[in-house]
Amino acid sequence: GTVKVWKENTPGSGVWSVEATLTGLSGGVWCVAVLADGRLVTGSDDRTVKVWKENTPGSGAWSVEATLTGHSRGVRCVAVLADGRFVTVSDDKTVKVWG
Repeated sequence: GTVKVWKENTPGSGVWSVEATLTGLSGGVWCVAVLADGRLVTGSDDRTVKVWKENTPGSGAWSVEATLTGHSRGVRCVAVLADGRFVTVSDDKTVKVWG
């Protein structure tokens, strides 16, 4: 699976371009969330949660900062909590809170 990061060419123009394509996910990507510091969190069919970090702000180059495991089936939803933690929901009928 892949994730596309989009950027509006000129603010307010309504014209968007792909800034980055995140690869390295072995299953389909079902969900993505943005943390307050700009990192992305993805959940996918391969049962993993990945935290992505832009290598240099504005560069469009991203890498996996962490791969989190713990679900026994695909991850369907990621939500960010007000305190910066995030939760994931899986087809394994569990909700996990990650800190």
